Order: sequence, then structure tokens, then C-alpha cells
Amino acid sequence: NYSLVDERTLNPVVDGTDELRNRPMKAVNPVASQHRMLRTSLRGSVLQSFAANLRRHQGALRLFEAGVEYLPTEADLPHERPVICAVLGGSREDRWARASGDALDFYDASGALGAILDSLGVEFALSRTEEFGFLAGHTATIQSGKQALGLVGQVHPGTAAGFDIDEPVFLLEMWLEDLARVIPDRPAYTPPSRHPIARIDVALLIDIDAPAAEVLRLVRSHRARDIRVDADIFDDYRGPGLPEGKRSLAIELRLQSDDRTLTDADIAKVRNALLGRLERELGAILRA
Repeated sequence: NYSLVDERTLNPVVDGTDELRNRPMKAVNPVASQHRMLRTSLRGSVLQSFAANLRRHQGALRLFEAGVEYLPTEADLPHERPVICAVLGGSREDRWARASGDALDFYDASGALGAILDSLGVEFALSRTEEFGFLAGHTATIQSGKQALGLVGQVHPGTAAGFDIDEPVFLLEMWLEDLARVIPDRPAYTPPSRHPIARIDVALLIDIDAPAAEVLRLVRSHRARDIRVDADIFDDYRGPGLPEGKRSLAIELRLQSDDRTLTDADIAKVRNALLGRLERELGAILRA
């Protein structure tokens, strides 16, 4: 995408109260009316690209751009802030890369984020936030310790409509200068285990306002002697059949040992310990 844009690209994604991003530097002699100012956000550009592909009937869309935001300063030249901005939408693919009937959701976006940061050795957490142009309750900041790294969330339907997008679309943004500060100098290496992964699915009843990220944080931080624990959320159900004020989170637990194949007793012990922690700390109980 071009670094020079116009108001139609910037205004839908920039808060009117954001004094910094609402003062883009303007070209003296623009080559075209749509290339009149230096963009202060990549969000509008990637949403335009998403919409263009959507019009060409592309089913599952995953696009990203590594570029620069030009933020005004008191000096003559702007601060060029490097950013990665990605958008996801459409249908989820199965393990054979075929389109399925399931739509991509927030957890696909946060899963992509996790894959990137895990590969860099960066520990992170998600914290619920509100951001202009994003859907409330479906947006989170990315934190590593006290360092903010970006955000991930669902674009507000009204914002998406401004780009002629009429389906859910999710956006991930990472600020590369901040990310560089938390990447470990010495990458750690853990040899892969030769023993199989035990996979367990559990469905939890939890308060509708409880952050799903906190559930994953608790599960992934669980220590069980020589057993490694990981997890992902694959369904977030809110609707009929549940107690008022509750939602159902379906989680895949993955357990693995470095030196042995886990027995049913090993798996049950870790599962029960995790369920106990989830109930004590988050009020989450196993869905019947």
C-alpha cells in the first residue's frame, strides 16, 4: 500500500480526539487526490486491501502489511514508526487447507499473534481494552511485562462498513520498536519431546465478562512436575441453554512429558488439578 493516503482512508480508523494522528503531514504537490497526506495509521490501508479482495470473492482472507506510520513531531520531519498490521476474515480452513463452514473469530487472530510471539521467545498477556474503531468486549492490548506491544480485536461493524466490508473482520497490530525491546538477547531452546501429546477437550461455564485470556494464562502457567501443559480455546458459546450471565468456553488441553508416555492416571491428575484451580481462581466450573 502507498504511504500517501486521503481522509477516506484515515478518518474511519482515527479517533477525532487523537491530536497526534489527526495532524498528518500533507504533500505539497500530490500526484493524485487519494495520495495527499502521509498516513498516521496502517489500519485503513489494510482494511481497504481486505475489502478489495472481498469484492473478488476470496473466501478466507489473511493479509498483513509491514510498514510505517508517519507521526507528526515538533521538528520538520515526522517520526517514522514501524508497524505490522494484519487482518483476518472469512472462513476457517481445515488441516488440509480447505475452507470449512466455520467463520474466523477473535481466537484465530490471537492465535496468529501467539504463534509470532512464541517464535520470538516473547512472553505476553492480553488485557481487555477499548479502542476507537473496534468492537467493545472483543478487543485486547498485547502486553509483555509492563511494555505494551500492540492490540488485537474485532473491527467495529460500523467501521468495517465504511470500507464496504459487511462481515466480521479481525485486526492485529504490533509496534515493532516496542517489540524489539522485549525480544530476548539469547533465544532459549527446548528440544522437542519424542513422546506423544495427550489432547483433552473440556467445556467450562464461566462468567460472561471473564476474560478468556485469563483462562489461558492460568492453564499455561500450571506446573505439573515433568508434564508440560498448553491450551487453546476453540469455541466461545453464548446463548440458549446456559445459565444467565454465563458463557461456555471449549478448551483443548495438550499435555506432554519429555521422558515418558503419559498414562490415563497422569492425564486425569493434571486435568483435575487444573479444573480445581480454574474454579478457585476464576469461578469456572466444568459444563455438564
